[in-house]
Amino acid sequence: MITGKHLWKLSLSSVVAAAATGLLFSGCSGTDENGNGNGNGGGAPPAAIGEGDGKTLFAANCAVCHGPEGRGDGTASYLLWPRPRDFSAGKFKIRSTKTGGLPTDDDLFNVISNGMPGTSMPAWSHFPEDARRRLVAVVKALSQYRDADMDAPFNHFASKGAGEVVTVPAEPAVTAATLARGKTLYVDQGCVKCHGETGRADGPSARDLKDDWEQPIRPNDFTQGIFRGGSTSRDIYLRFATGMSGTPMPAYTEMPDADRWALVHYVLSLSGEGSKQVAAATPTGSLIEVASVGKAPVDPADPAWDMVKPVTIPLALLFNRSTAPRLADVRVVHDGTNVAFQISWEDSSNQSAVLRAEDFRDAVALQFALKGLDTPFTMGSADKPVNIWHWKADWQVDLGRWQDVEQAHPGMAVEMYPYEKGDRTVVNKGGNPPPMPEQDKAFQSGWAAGNAMSNPQRTSAAEECVAAGFGTLTSLPSDRQKVSGKGIWKAGRWTVVMSRPVAGPDACCVTFRKGVEVPVSFAVWDGAAGDRAGQKSVTTWYRLVLK
Repeated sequence: MITGKHLWKLSLSSVVAAAATGLLFSGCSGTDENGNGNGNGGGAPPAAIGEGDGKTLFAANCAVCHGPEGRGDGTASYLLWPRPRDFSAGKFKIRSTKTGGLPTDDDLFNVISNGMPGTSMPAWSHFPEDARRRLVAVVKALSQYRDADMDAPFNHFASKGAGEVVTVPAEPAVTAATLARGKTLYVDQGCVKCHGETGRADGPSARDLKDDWEQPIRPNDFTQGIFRGGSTSRDIYLRFATGMSGTPMPAYTEMPDADRWALVHYVLSLSGEGSKQVAAATPTGSLIEVASVGKAPVDPADPAWDMVKPVTIPLALLFNRSTAPRLADVRVVHDGTNVAFQISWEDSSNQSAVLRAEDFRDAVALQFALKGLDTPFTMGSADKPVNIWHWKADWQVDLGRWQDVEQAHPGMAVEMYPYEKGDRTVVNKGGNPPPMPEQDKAFQSGWAAGNAMSNPQRTSAAEECVAAGFGTLTSLPSDRQKVSGKGIWKAGRWTVVMSRPVAGPDACCVTFRKGVEVPVSFAVWDGAAGDRAGQKSVTTWYRLVLK
């Protein structure tokens, strides 16, 4: 019997990882005057964001989810729920047009620009307006299918055009009477059946809902303050007036304007402060200024962090569920030598004991684009790699004492452990196997081969990785691991600090320079909810610059 978590990662895995590392490193050319990566992977400066025709932009940024033909079958689609929209069906959720109508160009433009909060559809507001307009044209072109009777392609927009736009009347004042009327309508119109009495998406019909593709779909949890098409009262009025095509959400076409507004105001009242918090969050593409301090703090509880104003960022959940972190607070400082990130988010449980197959860790990661904002935020691509810093809650625990199967199963029966050093009979005296660090490294294949996941003597709760697309995530060799990390869980909230010298250890790693923007995105894993690997909450790119 071999003890030690992760020992299934044997030598072959390490050889493959080493080969992948070599391939990734070979794609990172160029160094600065100190021999370090220059923050954009070396080589020529990145091209301006949003360059290329619409098809090129779609292939580089949208096809990973929506698929090359817009059928919702991209390589990342299996990780996402709800599934990416199949444009060929001609059904679009967010519209300003009447029931059954297609969206206007501005409707499509707004969804591309703002994303769909609460789903995996990100905002692309950091793209130039003309680039987003080119993407609108591509989405319309892909909204077609082959008509079997005509034996020819049928395009929804070419055939019907956009629908008739709904006129939104002036909004009345919110009063106790209108809220009471809204509450009555909420029950009478059947909203309560799906969204529940308090708006928590727990109505009696919630578990049975399916979309037009027979896929399970959750009603929105209003208490989170997140609304797919926007959280303003006008946005929500349009959802009631137009419905959400492809979903069970109907349009209330016969409802008087006053009643629609009453229902809008009541639904917003269920969100409490949630909608205000989400609306106040810093949108994607925004600039995060990195303050200069005397010494960058590395402890999450250091009072020095209180002097730094946080940037609150919205998180997009890739796999929809009832609870998930909606927002994260980010603080970043540098002292000229090191840069430190503090990331804090709500998490009701501390998931750091990851010893059984059914356990998953809490974690947070930073991703840096090496070649500009048009790098795919989905872990980069072959020609646009990314640098990732990844803190793991179970690694944090391991720094105090290596956690292994005997912690999960105390008093476990042991016959013989032939791989410990020294006297092999010692194990039988105490009835427990020796800790993994005391066993012979030659027989612990993952550890012996340098697999960071199997190392019982690690010195940091974070690791630095590189990636060039799905399936390429590779940890740096141990002699190039320079990221330190520490996390504290207190009162239902994680606060994590990751820091590293401003100069990257390799051309494949980000180097920070004053005044030079570096794209950064964030990811958070909630282990108790089953998050792992590609199942997580994420952002797209923000722009980081050292002052």
